[in-house]
Amino acid sequence: AMGVATTQSSCTLIGVNAGANINNNDANGTVAVGINALTSLTEGQYNTAVGTNSSEGITTGDYNTSLGYFAMKEIVDGSKNTAIGYGAMQNSVGGTTSDGSNDNTFIGYLSGGGQWANTQSVGNTAVGSETAMSDSWNGPSYSSLFGFRAGQTITTGSRNTLFGYSSGSNITTGSGNTQIGASAQASAADVTDEIVLKAGTDNLAGGGTETIRIGVDSDFITNDFGE
Repeated sequence: AMGVATTQSSCTLIGVNAGANINNNDANGTVAVGINALTSLTEGQYNTAVGTNSSEGITTGDYNTSLGYFAMKEIVDGSKNTAIGYGAMQNSVGGTTSDGSNDNTFIGYLSGGGQWANTQSVGNTAVGSETAMSDSWNGPSYSSLFGFRAGQTITTGSRNTLFGYSSGSNITTGSGNTQIGASAQASAADVTDEIVLKAGTDNLAGGGTETIRIGVDSDFITNDFGE
């Protein structure tokens, strides 16, 4: 049950310690279901957390949605994040900067669930088991990652678009890449502005910065846009 606040509206709290620390009249629309769900919340509005320890750390963040055991467990004052799946976005606090990350969506088992450094991440979308789950996640932003293990090892790389099983799974610091197809890979972990479009079942790595490579397994064509 909530603390001393008496004028909340549209709140649903179910489970031991769910929403237990709400103490401000600015926590309307809270839905907390599960042991310790939103247990640290004081005045954040319109947060929804379902699952044991789901969004356990949020205090003042708004418009967050988490579903699953430990989902979004450590975000504190970030807003408009969505985490769905066991451990999705679970270790997002490397300090007082990363715990304010905003506008991220992580869906799938351990999606975004690695250990974050103390850098804010904004505007990422990752869908698929073990997507974006590096234990050295250090502020990537504005990336779109779709498929089992897509972008799995990204550390600082931003604005990457990866689509397909294991696509871009070897990128760490590279940014601005587009890789589409199962096992489409970067030419190097730190490559930038590289495009890979592939079919087939084998890995196909890109051709380097400012190139596009299109192919099926080991058969491909490459065009270099570099000046």
